[in-house]
Amino acid sequence: MSSKTDQSNRGVPRIFPVKDPPKEKPRKITHPNLPELPCIMCLVMPTKSGKSTILSNLILRDEFYKGAMDNITIMSNTIDQDVTSRFLRESCDCYTGYDDMVLAGIIDQQKQFNDDDRPFIGMIFDDILGSVKRNSYLNHLVTRSRHYGVGLLAVSVQSFKAVGPTIRNNTNAFICGNLQNMSELDKISQEFSGMFGGDQKFRKIYQKATEQRYDFLYLDLQSNPPLAYRNFDEVIAVGGQQREVLDADFGDVASKQAEVANAGPKQQY
Repeated sequence: MSSKTDQSNRGVPRIFPVKDPPKEKPRKITHPNLPELPCIMCLVMPTKSGKSTILSNLILRDEFYKGAMDNITIMSNTIDQDVTSRFLRESCDCYTGYDDMVLAGIIDQQKQFNDDDRPFIGMIFDDILGSVKRNSYLNHLVTRSRHYGVGLLAVSVQSFKAVGPTIRNNTNAFICGNLQNMSELDKISQEFSGMFGGDQKFRKIYQKATEQRYDFLYLDLQSNPPLAYRNFDEVIAVGGQQREVLDADFGDVASKQAEVANAGPKQQY
């Protein structure tokens, strides 16, 4: 009868280090003010506030994400009706409305590739959340998009209350246009104002960001600390522990922007 000591000589169980994941393929270098890909973006944009113009710029212009993704799919109820979206229709795979089966099929295709060869894709869901069920494939994708090679997952809505908790909790770039209903700002402030010093300061940030009709507030939630921009070009507030609104009280905005740029890397998810 062999002893436990004799059995242990057959091979000692050893702990081996876990292999590092394969390095991601080099991605297009974009301006540091832009959300870093991969990114989950939420846009709250009322009708005629410039949403289609923002999306067209993000996808089609060299200064943004043109060439950064291998393929882009758009699901939108109005993609065939919006004149501003005509160039998107020419450059992207477009579907009228939301289709769970189509989305699942796209991700199944992505799963067929090895990590080194998987295409880097974009997915845009425009004003379709009203037809998306709680157990839809979209809610699953939001939590796993990076693993499926989704570089940009953008969800646009007219009302913030349409955005479910799964999308809200995973958003790391938030864009808000000029709101027509201030009750919408109440909901948005409740979600984000804690990062920027409370409701009053957040409303001041929003007002500063949206002074002109087509201006928008952009919250960079990848950065540490989080940053608030007017459009993509001007930092107007620093969140986190600093919680500063950049105005006359804080002196030179350019120097503050330089300070923010060196504050630390953007968070990954």
